[in-house]
Amino acid sequence: MAQILAGLEWAIEKNVDVISMSLGGLTLDVEAPDPYTRTLLTALAAGIPIVTAIGNEGSQTTGTPGNDWFAFSVGATDHLDRAAGFSGGRTHIIRQSRYLNPDVLPLIYSKPEVSAPGIAIRSAVPGNKWAAFNGTSMATPHVAGAIALLLSATNIGSRVADAQRAFLLQDLLIGSVEELGESGQDHRYGFGRINILRAISFAKDRGY
Repeated sequence: MAQILAGLEWAIEKNVDVISMSLGGLTLDVEAPDPYTRTLLTALAAGIPIVTAIGNEGSQTTGTPGNDWFAFSVGATDHLDRAAGFSGGRTHIIRQSRYLNPDVLPLIYSKPEVSAPGIAIRSAVPGNKWAAFNGTSMATPHVAGAIALLLSATNIGSRVADAQRAFLLQDLLIGSVEELGESGQDHRYGFGRINILRAISFAKDRGY
């Protein structure tokens, strides 16, 4: 965990555009641990979204840091837009926090935020070869890549203040999803499967 936090801090110091985290530790407790919260807040203040895998242990489970309130977590879908059986998601609660105003506690929230393709995804492997893998870790880079496309296709990076940029990018992705599960956010798809072309269109319509 110390190595992961150090890597995050390095990336923030380098002022990267987005951070993709295909990793996590299984959490069974309804209260998600908060060792990543301070670093997540630092990234968001710098305008850097942190996109995280929600975990591969199935319904009613999540992984850390994807289950942190401030993480932008991702579930997995297949080529038919069905939720992957292994994809995590559940409701969490924050009863006490070093980072949130006591007036908003207890805070109940759902994970993941969005979903993306995560089954039979081809990836580079050692030996100059390719292989197909399953997992929310394969879905997460789709979302980080979508944020990179959103930044490259708009002027959000130069026009929007650091403190608002990550939240705007995340809101554009959430607001443009293909809603596949229950109305609103659910534990299988989040708000829905991302649609980057629609997200860019929404951003253009708003003058970005």
